[in-house]
Amino acid sequence: MAAGACSQAGIINLITAPDANTYSPDFSLLGGNHTDVASGASVDGITTISDSNLISPAFTVLIQSSSWNGNFTPGQTVLANDGNGPDIFAFSTAQQDFGVQIQDNSSFGPFTATISAFDAAHTLLGTFTEEGQSNTNGDGSAIFIGVSSDSANIASVQLAIEGDDFGVAQSTPEPASFLLMGSALMIVGQFVRRRRK
Repeated sequence: MAAGACSQAGIINLITAPDANTYSPDFSLLGGNHTDVASGASVDGITTISDSNLISPAFTVLIQSSSWNGNFTPGQTVLANDGNGPDIFAFSTAQQDFGVQIQDNSSFGPFTATISAFDAAHTLLGTFTEEGQSNTNGDGSAIFIGVSSDSANIASVQLAIEGDDFGVAQSTPEPASFLLMGSALMIVGQFVRRRRK
């Protein structure tokens, strides 16, 4: 069950599944398996990652089912914070939607993830929690947690789990989202073809 608190600066919502518009950084751009990543590193030119303690190296790139035994999809790149959370994702360009998959690494079982979104003036836009289940199944069941705004005003996001030892991974839209988007494009294409005749 999700809970949240929002400011009056804009409408911010918790999102629990990515769609085609959700920005989710590609952590594989940080390096291969077992790559140490310093706090303040740029993931993709859009996102800078840091930990709240400014410890370096703050993160390690790991691969699910190779060096990370959790519930991400096998082969998925995981950014582990080595117990240095909360993690802060700052954007060079404000985002409208952001989200990642997340898993507790301090213990297996139930956990609560917290996501907080801030604008460019560091004003809290909203804080939300989501319940997850951490296990070693390697089945892609790691929860997705994200935020969506009514405008591109999300300048940074903070992620936390009690114990601050967790991993995050890029999330892509679910196959159903692709199917829906593909169906819509086919309908538009048919409509355009009919109009040309």
